[in-house]
Order: sequence, then structure tokens, then C-alpha cells
Amino acid sequence: MSRNPDTRTHVIPRIVAGLAAVGLCLVASGLLLPGTARAEFTFDFGRPPMIKPRIKILSAETVRQYHTPSWSYYLAAKPLPGQSFHVKVRYQVTGVMPTPFKIRISLPGNNVTEHMVYSSSATVAFVPMRGVDLQEDVNYIAQVDTENKAGESFFQRFDNWMMRTLSFNYPSLAIEKYDTKSYSGYQELEVTFSGSGSVSQVLATFGVPESYVNSHQTVTYLSGHYTVDSNYFSGLTKYVGAVNSMPYYSRVYQMDPTTYISSGSKVTFDSTYEVDLSSIRVNPTILDSVTWPQVDAWLGINYYNAWTGTDGAVIAPNAPEVASFVTAALGTNHRSTYTPYKAARQLFIAVNNHMVYSVSLPSHTTVDVIKNGTGDCGAYAMLWVAALRHIGIPARTVSGDNAGGGNHAWGEFYLPGVGWVPGDPSASDKRWPNSGVPYHFGSIAHINRHSLTARGNRFEIGGLTYHWLQHPALHVTGSMPHTSLLSFGLVQN
Repeated sequence: MSRNPDTRTHVIPRIVAGLAAVGLCLVASGLLLPGTARAEFTFDFGRPPMIKPRIKILSAETVRQYHTPSWSYYLAAKPLPGQSFHVKVRYQVTGVMPTPFKIRISLPGNNVTEHMVYSSSATVAFVPMRGVDLQEDVNYIAQVDTENKAGESFFQRFDNWMMRTLSFNYPSLAIEKYDTKSYSGYQELEVTFSGSGSVSQVLATFGVPESYVNSHQTVTYLSGHYTVDSNYFSGLTKYVGAVNSMPYYSRVYQMDPTTYISSGSKVTFDSTYEVDLSSIRVNPTILDSVTWPQVDAWLGINYYNAWTGTDGAVIAPNAPEVASFVTAALGTNHRSTYTPYKAARQLFIAVNNHMVYSVSLPSHTTVDVIKNGTGDCGAYAMLWVAALRHIGIPARTVSGDNAGGGNHAWGEFYLPGVGWVPGDPSASDKRWPNSGVPYHFGSIAHINRHSLTARGNRFEIGGLTYHWLQHPALHVTGSMPHTSLLSFGLVQN
């Protein structure tokens, strides 16, 4: 049978025309309109066509949840720093979306919150967000179907995410306390003497919890005492009062049971306290209004001037290495570029960019911290405080016990008319390394889980000098052997 050589001349145009007609139908139905989630059809001859799902994000905004006795609702709102909120995400689905699928909200520094969606027919989700310890606007990314359950191509997934800005409301006060909790805390040092020899002096020195203006801590009860032979009923118990140490007038207990010590003696030193601890958030506009001349004027007061000095090698603000670190962070003319508040913020970020968190602290001096670029919470605080003091801002390390166990150190800097402003650089960097965003600077929610038992890094008393009274220091002069055991705790009431 002979073929018609012109068959394809007639057939191909008909096929093209047919496909064009199908395309026009799809456009008319809205399935191929630009900017919409477009369905894709998979044909398997002998079976009905299957629609491949598409998903597209439409909007994302911050909202707050409100409750009535019978129902709850959401309204668009900016959160306060540290205040929980939701991100309302609207999206469009064409076809049947496999469930469950994830919606992700990403803040800088890999600060990620994920939310599961279990309904294939839903078009909106409210993603619950923990409070964010920031006091400045920051961008975040909202993304739907992060695991690509829809099976979309690389280019199709460009409409699955969008960037938005997280903005905050701020308190009316420069520093606001919230979420206050009550705790009972203690530090105990047990020392046992044994064997032959003599003892000419035994001293135990404790930091004392204190309250001050705008501090996150309010002290409601204090007691310092020691017991020889550790028997409160038949042993000797002596109560002591808190005294000032120099150069910062920080309060300490110094307990001296020397006259009661002999071989076999066991002495237990105790500091017990009760405190109310609050979360802290700040108003950056008020803090940023403080000027350099205002800071300089307060340095004429010995108390504040002392907080710009050196603590030996531990905090050495005038060391060349500290000067180089500050210049790299702020430039050569920082007073014309930054306010005191913004300079403190920039140095906070510089510390986190320089450091890597490690509990294996290689050194206890500021210079070695700069050289090694690693350390624990105390190392971060030391470097930040040294840099602040270098530019004339009063600053200090502070430390205390943690609710649930352990202890912690952070820093504070002083702004006239505001008070001591906290910053926790190690917590920021440990949780969100090198984020470039000052989490836990000024606004710190978790600070209501840390008591403050020692402020400053130098305690001179009785002819002795102590650093880091995070826990009690024991000083024994003599040849009699002794062992010591430390315990401490902070428990919510």
C-alpha cells in the first residue's frame, strides 16, 4: 500500500492547533495565569488525569492572640521584646496537598521555628513564636512546604517563601521588668580539717546578692553564717554582716572561724537568700538619647569612675590588644559615629563575632581571651566589659546561680539617667553563633532565672584580693591538711 507523502503536512498542524486549544482552555480556567499557584496534569492513558499540587505563599504578618471566656482571636500587632506572638501565614494551594507539611519562620542566626499543617484544605496558619530578645527591627523569612511535599521543581519553589520585617513595640520606661518570679538560693562551703599541723587563719569570702535601681533582682532576705562542727543544735554558729569590698564597694561576707579550728574540726559556711527575679526589656530610643558628655560627667564620681579602671590582667581596658579590638569594631573616631548605647551594641556584636564558645577556658585574662578567641560565659563578659571601659563607659561583670543548676556570668554597662543595662554575649553567641544580631543585649527574658551574687571582678578586703566571687573563696594559712566541698542552688518558690 502506498503512503501519501503529504500526510504529516496535514496531521502536524492539527496537533499543534489542538494543543493550542487546550492551552487556551487552561488559561481561561486560571490554571496558567501568571502569579498563581498552577496545577500540572500528569496523563496516564487508561487512567483519569492526576493534578500535581502547587503551593504559594501569599502573605506573612505578626499577630497577637487574645482570649475571651468563650473564644480566642488574632489581631495584627507588634510584640514587645521578649513577648510571645504568632506569625499569620496565608497561602494558596491548587490540587490536593500531601499532609502534614511544614511552615518555617527563620530569624537571623538560624533562629528557626517550624509549624506542622495537617489540613489539606487550609489556606492560613498561625505559627506560634517565642519572645525574641531584640530591641531593633529584624528581617525574617516565612516559607511554606519546607520539605517539598508537593514535589515542585527548583524554579516553582521561588514562590514558596517571602521576606518580612519583624518590628517591635517598646516599653514606656527605659528599662522595664516583667515576668517576675520568686526564688530561694544558697551557697555552702564545707571545710574539714584533719591531721597534725597548725592553722593561723581561715577565711571564707562570699559575694552577697544586692538590689539596685532597675536591677532585675530584688533581695527580700539575706543571711550569712558559719557553723563549727556542723551541728546547729550543739555546735557553734556565728552570724556575720555584709561589708563593703574595694574598689567597687561590692558587698561581701567574710567569715573568720580561725579561733575555733582544731584538728578534726568541720566548719560549714553558708550564704542563704531569697530574691525576686524579673525579665528585662528596654526602650532603645531612650537609651540612645544618652550622650557622651553625660557619660563623661558621671565619671567625675569616684564610684562610676572605678568601673572604667583595670582589674589587673583579668580586665585590662588599656592593653594594646584591647585598643586594637575596639578600633577594629568602632573605627578611629567612634564618638562622632556612635552614641554610647550604639557603641555598646556594636562592641557586643564584635565580641560574638570574635569568640567561639567553649567551657575549656584557656585563660582568665582579657588579652589571652582576645588572642585565643574562645572561652566560657565569663570570658565573653570580660572582653565586652574591657572594651566598654576602654571607651569610657562604666561596665562590670556580674555573676550568680542558675535556677535548675549551674552558674552564669554576663555584663552590665551604665548609662546616666537609665541605670545598669545588662547584656549576655555568651548566651547570644552560643545559641545563634555569628548572627550579626544582638540577641540578649538590653532585653533579656531568661535573666529571671539567674540570681546576681557578685557584681564586679575585683574584691579587696582584709589585705586579700579576690577575682570572680561567683562562688565563695577559701583562704587558709597554715600546715594543717583540709578538704573542701562546695554546693549551691537556686529554686523557684
